[in-house]
Amino acid sequence: MSTNYFDFLEQNSSDNPASSTPGNNNEGMVNLTTRADAECQVVCDGDFLFLLPPNQIIKEKAPVGQHILQFISTEYPDVVVEKVVDFPEAGKNYLVIVSEFKTLIAEKEKQVAKLESPAETIATIDFTAKLGGKGKYTGQIKDGKPEGRGKVIFESGNVYEGEFRNGWRHGKGVITFANGEKYEGDSVEDMRTGHGIYTYVNGNKFEGEFLDGDIQNKPNIFTWANGDRLECEGWDNGSTGKGIYTWANGAKEEQIWFHGNNVRNVNLIKDYIVETNDKGFIISMAPVVFKNHLDKFIFPAARKGNNSAQYILGVVYSKGIGLTGINGLQEIGLHHDEGEALKWFKLAMEGGLAEAEYKFGDIFNAGLFGFQRNMETALKYYLQAANKGLPAAQNAVGCKYYDKNNYSEAKKWFKLAADQGYEKAIGWLKNNPNLK
Repeated sequence: MSTNYFDFLEQNSSDNPASSTPGNNNEGMVNLTTRADAECQVVCDGDFLFLLPPNQIIKEKAPVGQHILQFISTEYPDVVVEKVVDFPEAGKNYLVIVSEFKTLIAEKEKQVAKLESPAETIATIDFTAKLGGKGKYTGQIKDGKPEGRGKVIFESGNVYEGEFRNGWRHGKGVITFANGEKYEGDSVEDMRTGHGIYTYVNGNKFEGEFLDGDIQNKPNIFTWANGDRLECEGWDNGSTGKGIYTWANGAKEEQIWFHGNNVRNVNLIKDYIVETNDKGFIISMAPVVFKNHLDKFIFPAARKGNNSAQYILGVVYSKGIGLTGINGLQEIGLHHDEGEALKWFKLAMEGGLAEAEYKFGDIFNAGLFGFQRNMETALKYYLQAANKGLPAAQNAVGCKYYDKNNYSEAKKWFKLAADQGYEKAIGWLKNNPNLK
């Protein structure tokens, strides 16, 4: 049974220590029983749920609420049965049966047979793609349009060879781009749609699902030119979610990826933190969405030593808000906890993260978390972060030297911050006569 988005949330909710209360694993989920008269993929609101074998009863979890369920034929990906469903009560049983595939696939097979039947003639004619690319088509023609098999050589140097229908690239084919990259797979009405393999110029390959030319957030395989391979549950500007990484030598490891990077290595701060009045706040998003990100990316990354994820947890626990516009962390299963906040900030600081070093400067500057105020210790941490180019820290160092009446040193640090567009430093330089 394939891993899916909603199962992953349920099975991994214990990644968040504060959300591991017994009996809450299925909160917000219903019991979904399905059957279809052909093998198909079940997709809920665009997210892959599971593969449904033909004429078998399958029981899975699904979220409460109104949804669009799509049943996509594995034999013919453009044959889709769509149902609007309503699952109002968590924990209840719901049944969805699909019996339309037999008729739809029979009609599809008639279309395929017609497509594969000999066209009226073979000729060379002008061809214009749906997105405007022009070229010369050579192949089967019916009613004056490409129909059957043929080849287009575009003015750009791109070449397509494969199936056509009603004048468009439609069906199986290969697009070889002028830069050496290649797409091999399905097209629908001139757009990459369905299953395909995209080979990059460096030899890396992506295999997964496409829609109108865009990679879809569905299970996929990314293979590097050196033979390493990642089978991942989703895609969001790169492999995203839980996956199995297989090295070229056959060794395997379960990993979690985020926007094309192993969470052990990626800096997550830019995805969740905005700087407001020198203090970090979690970017505003729905609680259930952020809870998913905590369980799926941030907690696992922090435990694997990702300093940016550790810093985010420090912000979340120290704020007691965590999400802009949300009063309290109860909605995402977390509570204000200074001990947890300090633990995660300290781990991030010890790992050399500039934002965490800057935070420790704030801690000693203001006497937070039970520490005594110590201006020299605060300056030490501010300098560590400032030397790594963090503009907020450079501004803080400028302030400290200004307080010491060392205006030349203060001006140097204010200018470094101002050169990065830091508004407070710009204000210091503009409005203070001692810094002229």
